[in-house]
Amino acid sequence: MPHILLLLALVAVVSAPGLYILGLGTVQFSPAWWTHLAETVLPQYLADSLLVTGGATLVALVLGGLPAWLTFRHVFPGRAWCVFTQLLPLTLPAYVAAGLYMEAFTADFFYSRWALVMELGAAAAPLVFMFLRLALARLPANLFDTAASLGNGPLARFWRVGLPLLAAPLIAAACLVAAEAMGEFGAASRVGVATLSVGLHDQWHALQRQELATMLALILFLLAAVLATPVIRLGLRGQRAHHAGSLQTLQPTRASPPVAAGIHLACLLAVLPGFWGPLVLALGWARERLDKTNLAPLFHDAGNTLTTALACVAVCLLLTLAFAYLLETGERARRADRAVWLTAVNYLTPSLVLSLAWLSSGLTGRGVVIAATAVKLLPLLLLPVADALGRVPAAQADTARGLGCGRGEVLRRVLLPQLGPVFAGGVLLVFVLAATELTLALTLQPFGYGALSLRIFAYAGIQMTQLSSVWVVCLCLLCLYPIWRLSRLIDHAGTAHA
Repeated sequence: MPHILLLLALVAVVSAPGLYILGLGTVQFSPAWWTHLAETVLPQYLADSLLVTGGATLVALVLGGLPAWLTFRHVFPGRAWCVFTQLLPLTLPAYVAAGLYMEAFTADFFYSRWALVMELGAAAAPLVFMFLRLALARLPANLFDTAASLGNGPLARFWRVGLPLLAAPLIAAACLVAAEAMGEFGAASRVGVATLSVGLHDQWHALQRQELATMLALILFLLAAVLATPVIRLGLRGQRAHHAGSLQTLQPTRASPPVAAGIHLACLLAVLPGFWGPLVLALGWARERLDKTNLAPLFHDAGNTLTTALACVAVCLLLTLAFAYLLETGERARRADRAVWLTAVNYLTPSLVLSLAWLSSGLTGRGVVIAATAVKLLPLLLLPVADALGRVPAAQADTARGLGCGRGEVLRRVLLPQLGPVFAGGVLLVFVLAATELTLALTLQPFGYGALSLRIFAYAGIQMTQLSSVWVVCLCLLCLYPIWRLSRLIDHAGTAHA
């Protein structure tokens, strides 16, 4: 019982920023201000947010889901390369792509909602890809074998068996993408679409209306909670539905040369708008401007980005180890560990909402940027670890305790060796997303603080993205090795339940 109370207390501490906004918005709720919002800007904010969110979600599901299925179901030369390329858009977030496209092209399309839909969907596609690859690694093979024995071909097996089995992961992935798109500020502000996040920023900073900003933050938080609900419920339902040892998973088949060529083409096209297109533009401008660029600010920003990302990784790792010490294994974890999934609200809560909570605390400094980023990204490491712990048979921990091992020794000698790939994947993902994070760094930055993302956004704001091209390439290179290591873990997840 004491460890359960400690677990709940730790969840409450980690979730404090979002809960603070919920309380503040409830206390400061004003019917008069609500009427003012409803009669003026709120309908436009909601319409733009819902349109952009829905479109970006569909784009991400297509660009991430199709390559996930193709690269999992088939073995072919270059499959590892295809998996690697699907994660590359993580190195060039939507706000980077938006600035590059607007600088390179004068067409009205790149200043429209549809451009924002494309950019947000392409940037979120790697999250769908990773989510579905993990779900595909747990599909039971016997159902597909039964369908094949009844005369169903590969396409029929996908539509009649695979797609219904993937309904829950697809819903969860869609909610993740929708939360990302709804909370995006950098790309929406560059394109000029008045989403809820942009409206919150305008009311808060430009118009200095704290009451309206608080109410918009409350709306965004409640929308995030609505999106988090299916993610949490589906995670709890599927977390321990099957033990890895008792599940015969679906195995990939060898693809013929024409099929392999088609998969390569599909994977190339899937990352064209989110990576290859922006990268070609950035490389062309960087080559022209490298000799004219003062490298001292570049090294300063790159050093800050690297150290901040590493510090966020360290904080997330320490918190996850603390949670892992308190979590149960096997069937016992169903009751004790449900509260851990509530931390998913942190990741799904828009960054501007979290920023408002941290700014209201009066704390300043680089440590606030690190703490806020770590709290937001913690679920990406914590929830996979909690899921993996729930799949470890409880008999292992019980046997170790029977041999005289304490809780800490059981974690160190029995559980952590089995969770190595899960920890590694979460750490790599947290590093990449911390390095490319913009909104929290932009709103919480102390005086004199610089980062690659801040410099890129600043140049894009004055329509001089070409000047930031060297910073864009540097950000991509900084994240390239972690992306490659993460792709190797994902590629092996089909044969081992990472």
